[in-house]
Amino acid sequence: MIPYHDYVMLIQQWEVPQPELGKVFPGTYKPNKFDRNPNFFTINGKAFPYNTPLYFKYGEKIRLRFITKTSTSHSMHLHGHVFRIVSVDGFPRPGCWDDTVHIASGKRIEVELIANNPGIWPLNGTKTFHQSNNGKVPGGMITKVIYVNE
Repeated sequence: MIPYHDYVMLIQQWEVPQPELGKVFPGTYKPNKFDRNPNFFTINGKAFPYNTPLYFKYGEKIRLRFITKTSTSHSMHLHGHVFRIVSVDGFPRPGCWDDTVHIASGKRIEVELIANNPGIWPLNGTKTFHQSNNGKVPGGMITKVIYVNE
């Protein structure tokens, strides 16, 4: 069955100059290209709460394509649902059902699920600091899954 929705989730981390941990100062900054000490974490280039939610309709088949563009691995957790891994870097891979997937640096993992638990659910990185903007929570690698009627 072809998925009704197919979402690409580009996972990124940035080392952005900020004066002190726990503070976020507005402005435009040039990230350190080596991100040795990342302090901002994004999905599709945007940190929570400024990113776009995913919209599910009850009963539809969903595919999520997680791609890491970071120097480290990340685990992504979808609350209230289970999914199965269907491919790694484009190669089919039979997978078991789970609610968290570990994505190594530079990898692409595709998972599929059936939208069967209406409500508003977080989809987030599992490391607490990755759910922040320079240590300020909530932020970072979090987005929402929102069920819609139509």
